[in-house]
Amino acid sequence: HPASLHWHAQFGPGHSGLPVRGAYHGPMRALIFSTLKPGTGLAGIQQTNAVGSWIKLGLEVALFGSESGTATLAQKVGAHHFASVRTNEYGTPLLSDMFEQARDRFDQCDVFIYCNGDIILTPAFVQSAAKAAQEHKQFQMIGRRWNLDLAEFVDYTSDAWLGEIESAVRESAILGGI
Repeated sequence: HPASLHWHAQFGPGHSGLPVRGAYHGPMRALIFSTLKPGTGLAGIQQTNAVGSWIKLGLEVALFGSESGTATLAQKVGAHHFASVRTNEYGTPLLSDMFEQARDRFDQCDVFIYCNGDIILTPAFVQSAAKAAQEHKQFQMIGRRWNLDLAEFVDYTSDAWLGEIESAVRESAILGGI
């Protein structure tokens, strides 16, 4: 879809610059945040690909937690990193604490997006979030994922990255459950 490909070129990295009418006035700023698994092996590749896509889309990105590789990945791609996050009795990071920290640390943002750390996002996702923000002051989006066995790093310096991902999804991905 040519319009979705044009979005990144028009607004550039580091600022979503999404035009917003209705609920928000002026450009909307979005923060996407997550916590990661230890960044080794296949999980490391998948998380690097996911976080790389968020950066490529021009989103502000914050990674929470102190798992191995999180700080290194954040520094590599230009994301924010916050090692301290409250956990439950089993050591699982609390989503409520991440949301609270995100709102406190990024009060200039209009939209806060939590995403699993292994989900590659495309411009279509950002367009959907912008549309929801244009039409509603408060909203919650829930999506389904396409499961794709991608065991190599995506080259986000290539203009072909999006087409390659979309082609791989059409050829071999399986729609995940809800």
